[in-house]
Amino acid sequence: MIPQAVRFSLALAAFALLSLLAGGASAATTNWTVTNGYFTSAVLWDNGVPDAGDTAVIRRGNVSPFAVIFQTLPDQNPIDWTINRLIIGTNPVHFTETDSMLTVAQAGHLVRFGGDMIIGQTATDVAVLTSNLASLSVDDATLGSAAGSSGTLHLTLATATFNVIETDEEYDLSVGSSGMGAINVSGGADVTVAGDTALGVNATGVGSINVSGSGSTWTSAGELWIGWLGGGTLDISAGADVTNGVGAIATYAGTSVATVDGSGSTWTNTDNLFVGNNGDGTLNITNGGQVSNDNGHVGNFIGSTGEVNVFSNSNWTNYFDLYVGYVGNGAVNLSGGGDVLSDTAYIGNVTDSVGTVTVSGAGSVWSNTVGLYVGNAGNGSLDITTGGRVIVSGTSYIGDDAGSMGDAIVEGTDSTWINTGDLYVGNAGTGTLTVSNAAEVVDNGSLYVGNSGSGNVNVTSSGQLSSTTGHIGYASGSIGEVNVDGIGSTWTNSGDLFVGYNGNGTLEITDGGNVTNFIGIIGRFTGSASSVIVDGSGSTWTNNGGAAIVGYAGAGTLDVTNGGQVTSRYYGFIGDPTGSSRVTVDGAGSSWTISDLGELDVGSNNGFGTLEVTGGGHVTNVVGFIGKYFGGGAATVDGVGSLWTNSSYLSVAEESDATLDISGGGQVTNTDAYIAWLSNKTGTVTVNGAGSTWTSTGNVSVGSGNAHGKLELSAGGQAASASAVIGYGDGSTGEVAVDGIGSMWTITNDLNVSLDFDGGDANLTVTNGGVVSAASVIVGEFGSLHGDGNIVGIVENGGLVSPGTSPGALTIDGDYLQTAIGELVIELASASSYDQLLVTDNATLGGTLTVNLIDGFTPTIGQMFTILTADDVDDTFDTQLLPSVPNLSFEVTYNAQSVVLSVVPALDGDYNADGTVDAADYVVWRKNDGTQAGYDTWRAHFGATAGSGAAAANGSAEASPSQTAVPEPSSMILMCGSVLLALFIKQRGKGRMCAVSELAGKSAGRPGD
Repeated sequence: MIPQAVRFSLALAAFALLSLLAGGASAATTNWTVTNGYFTSAVLWDNGVPDAGDTAVIRRGNVSPFAVIFQTLPDQNPIDWTINRLIIGTNPVHFTETDSMLTVAQAGHLVRFGGDMIIGQTATDVAVLTSNLASLSVDDATLGSAAGSSGTLHLTLATATFNVIETDEEYDLSVGSSGMGAINVSGGADVTVAGDTALGVNATGVGSINVSGSGSTWTSAGELWIGWLGGGTLDISAGADVTNGVGAIATYAGTSVATVDGSGSTWTNTDNLFVGNNGDGTLNITNGGQVSNDNGHVGNFIGSTGEVNVFSNSNWTNYFDLYVGYVGNGAVNLSGGGDVLSDTAYIGNVTDSVGTVTVSGAGSVWSNTVGLYVGNAGNGSLDITTGGRVIVSGTSYIGDDAGSMGDAIVEGTDSTWINTGDLYVGNAGTGTLTVSNAAEVVDNGSLYVGNSGSGNVNVTSSGQLSSTTGHIGYASGSIGEVNVDGIGSTWTNSGDLFVGYNGNGTLEITDGGNVTNFIGIIGRFTGSASSVIVDGSGSTWTNNGGAAIVGYAGAGTLDVTNGGQVTSRYYGFIGDPTGSSRVTVDGAGSSWTISDLGELDVGSNNGFGTLEVTGGGHVTNVVGFIGKYFGGGAATVDGVGSLWTNSSYLSVAEESDATLDISGGGQVTNTDAYIAWLSNKTGTVTVNGAGSTWTSTGNVSVGSGNAHGKLELSAGGQAASASAVIGYGDGSTGEVAVDGIGSMWTITNDLNVSLDFDGGDANLTVTNGGVVSAASVIVGEFGSLHGDGNIVGIVENGGLVSPGTSPGALTIDGDYLQTAIGELVIELASASSYDQLLVTDNATLGGTLTVNLIDGFTPTIGQMFTILTADDVDDTFDTQLLPSVPNLSFEVTYNAQSVVLSVVPALDGDYNADGTVDAADYVVWRKNDGTQAGYDTWRAHFGATAGSGAAAANGSAEASPSQTAVPEPSSMILMCGSVLLALFIKQRGKGRMCAVSELAGKSAGRPGD
């Protein structure tokens, strides 16, 4: 813009040049000299009636109102007058006669002192022009030219027009150049501006335009600047219409306001509209007013502030894009039925810009036909409240670019945001979406919470959120969090839900919130670490079309607590295929239910999974796997009321190592059960503690194929099944331990400890009061039974039975049958501590008896061990493998109700076990035995030595009496004397003597005489 002083100097030079070009003639200035009169009357002018080259000045300094009449007589034709310049000074002026025309046009436009028409030229001017002319046309016009001046133009009749016809200046109509300027258009009057209009041109300038009433119009092909460096106001009301090219409110500085009020009132910008271009601008659209433009900019440049208020069934149409906070700060408020339309809208467009949009009240609608950015690169916020409505026919972003911050709140009954495309909350920046108090967000595309940035979604107080596919933490490095809280709060996905796709995601469903989707996946790809929490009574996560996968390739956790519920229609996977993941179902009422196909895999496809059911939580499915397809798994069911129900079978370690721990009163149920099934891995099930139970209505297999299976019942833990096999198939290993009082395994039918055909290694240990109850316990060829507990039922031993735990007694409450290939192993630790097999019913013997000495025990002659008791003992062991002790031997005695193991000398008659039958043995016989049979044995083998072959016990050939010299009485006396002498020396004072007659009598074969 050219400064005023410079423009004035240039004008003087141009004026002089014009005079020369005109042949020396100069334009005259003529002043109106009366109050009222005819424009064409020469006597009313001090220099005559102005003509085309003159400047007309209407009574400067005259305090009376002027009425300038443009007709001489009513019957004369209308005046069509042309003058060079028109200056309206102090006092109100009226141009009358509605069919007359006045044209103000400067010749060549080389001289210009503020415009062709000036209303309020000097600082003392308070100028008012009311024109009822059919046409008041000017090349350019200035109202309120100098600082302190005031210029006002009134157009009040439908027949009145005001035309600014030139387009050669930066602004051809200046309303408040340095002073105060105003144009008031009413009653159907019309204003036409060919060029640009500026209100409040300089810093001291203040300009206003008021267009009011139906039929009143302002039409401009150029731009309309409401507040240039100064302030400006535009008021369009009562059905009036304003049309221009570019519109700007607060163009460079200052504070300016535009108001479009009333039904039928319109402001049409055929180009862009700037509200707060560089200054502080406000646009109010009220009571049915309408504004339209191409692109809308609210808070356009840095430092600017723009505000648009669309109230009471009013409308603002942006045919292209809308920027709320383009570089500066912008705000748009819709209420009471306000309506805004745009293609793509940007709230907080560039870095450091700030934009806010509020849509409130029933009927208030903001429609975007392409897209919406809440925080494009700057800071943006969107509030939809009390029934407001936002519609986006495309994709929306909350926190789009890196560094941006976007915040959207949808709150209150009937408050709605409908998005037909995708919705990104934290695309690359930071985004937050809150849906509360029965409000609704409908996303007909995919929802990304933390696409590559950070996103947070809160659905509370009956808020409703819906989308097709949901992604929380989509790209690597992103963070996404969704909270669905409160009764009636829902998030519905018609497709899948990914909590942690490549990034990290968190989903919390609390206090009655509900989330629904087709397939739910926590931790989709490697590097993702994500979690879902379902907490509180009524809180639900429903996977209604497929599966819930916790840790697909990333790491995932699912916590179902305090009555929360999770349902899956077909599958549940924990750690699938390569992730390491955990599911916890804790607390009374907490549950995870997998219906229909109902397969639950804890660790699958090379992933590792953990399932924890605690505190009364319930897990229900059809088929359960722990460790499937080379994925390791561990499951814990702990606490009174904690329950895992498999309506079909349960497999522990299908093709990978896996464990199941049942403790603290927890319960697991299924039909068949497989511990380590057809794999090279190890599966372990432990049931520990009173009330802890594992119930199988079908068969239980512990170790099959090449697998190693373990079942441990302890401290009162119990298991039950219809039948059971330990060690099924060649190469398998099965171990079962039942330990402690109250610990019990109940099998309705048979328990096979290693099947006879291709049986695997199997071991059943029952200790410390533990009980195994079965119709039959069949110990196969590769099976063994150990312990000091109780077996209730028939035991058929075709393998190995070893009572005790080094040592101890095993009780069989039933029959005991040992086959030809069966073996009973008895361990002797001392005379009072040794193994026993206690059979309450019949014992039928066969096979092998093996007796082993343990703990360094060396038995002595005469010790006896009752190794088996029964109501009835039938048959004997086919083979007896007894300990080898120097000079000692063992005898097995089969009684009607017992089997007794006795320690005897290895050499008959060798009662002191020194390897020789001699007189010393007689003394031992006399002291410990004294029977005729014992004497006869000693006498028959007297003189025999171990290894001589003369006499042997336990199946050895006995020496005949003729082969052994029996001592004569005299020899016996000498021998006895020697022995007695030794005994006397060793045991003096005990009164023991050897009577010759007694020895003689014994030597004669008369013991006891």
